[in-house]
Amino acid sequence: MSRIVLITDIDTPLGLDLSKTFLEQGDRVVGTFTAPDNESNLKALNSSSFTIRRWQRSSSLSAKNLLLSIINDFNNLDEALLLQPPSLPAKLLHEVTTAEIEQGVDFWIKGNLFLLKEILDIFNRGRGGVLALINYSPKDSTGILPPLESVLRGSFQALAKSLFSSYSQEHLYINGFESNTAESRDFADFIRQTLRDRGRRVSGRWFRFQAKSGLFSPFRIASFNRLT
Repeated sequence: MSRIVLITDIDTPLGLDLSKTFLEQGDRVVGTFTAPDNESNLKALNSSSFTIRRWQRSSSLSAKNLLLSIINDFNNLDEALLLQPPSLPAKLLHEVTTAEIEQGVDFWIKGNLFLLKEILDIFNRGRGGVLALINYSPKDSTGILPPLESVLRGSFQALAKSLFSSYSQEHLYINGFESNTAESRDFADFIRQTLRDRGRRVSGRWFRFQAKSGLFSPFRIASFNRLT
C-alpha cells in the first residue's frame, strides 16, 4: 500500500533525490520548496503521485496551511522527512551579517519548530506516524563548521534528542539520519531502505551513512545509536 510522504526542501539535491526514490517505491510524495524560482525545475519529476507545495519557513500560518492541505487532499499523512539546511558559506562570525543571522534563525530554527508542531499534532490525533530528521552536510569533512551553521545544526541535533525522549510512545517513530557524503542519491537510498527495514519499527536513533570509495566501491557503512 502506498504511503503519503511529506519531504521538505525538494529544491535541494537531497530533497529531489528523496522524492525520486520514494516515488519509485510507489509512495505519494508531497514536496515543499522555498524559493519560487525553483518550482519549474521540480515539475520535471512528472508524476501523478507527486505534489508540490510552497512553504514559507518563517511563517507559522504557512506551516499550518501546508498540513491542512495535505489532510484535505489525502485524508492522511504517514511519514514526514524534515531536512536540515544546506551548507552555509564559510564565514567567521564577525563576517556574518545581521540579516543572515535573522534568516538562519527564522528559517532553520523557528521554521522547523512551526512545521514539527503541526506534523506531531496530526500524528498524535491520528494513528501515529513516522518522522525522519535529516542532517546532511556534504561539505563537512573535518567536523569543523562555520559558527552560524554550527549553531543551526547543533540546535537541530538537540531538538532531535528531545523529541526522541518526549515522544517515545507506541505508533510514533522518530529517528535521525546523518551523512556528509557527496553522493546525495546514495544517502537518499539509504534513508528509504533504513526506514523500510528499521525506521518503522524502532524509534529514538541516529542512523549514520558513509560511502566508502576504493576497490570495493560503492560500499556502505551504516551505524546507529540511541540517544537518551
